[in-house]
Amino acid sequence: MSEQDYGGFIVKIIETLQKNGFPEKKVALPLEKLYESAYDRGLNLNKVLEYLKSEEKIDHEKTTEKIIFSSLEEASTTSSDFDWSKAADMLQKMSGGNPGDLLKQAQEIMSKMPPEQMQQMMETFKNMSPEKKDELVKQGKDLGFIPKDT
Repeated sequence: MSEQDYGGFIVKIIETLQKNGFPEKKVALPLEKLYESAYDRGLNLNKVLEYLKSEEKIDHEKTTEKIIFSSLEEASTTSSDFDWSKAADMLQKMSGGNPGDLLKQAQEIMSKMPPEQMQQMMETFKNMSPEKKDELVKQGKDLGFIPKDT
């Protein structure tokens, strides 16, 4: 079990929540299915839930049949927007900041994304203001994705 395994699983949960209206509304997912999915990947669901709460500000409440997810804070973007800075921050934390590991991890996650999500990311990037694009490029350089001399 690697940090990358956790990262992919966390991204999948967040995507599922967003597809169902999160953060604007609470979203319930089947408890047993989440535990089984985590177990099949060799992951600890409780560790994932702790990460979501502490790092992503996604709270949860368990019932006998489901886990109900809710936002701990008001979201600054709509659920259809891809949050580049949050994704970069999550990858950096999970890789320990090693640019080589970080790049591999980002490529692995992106290779598993559905085409429509990749398209959504590209559309979000295209629609960013020049200032936001510059900020994203700076983050890419700081994380080692983009050579600093470009």
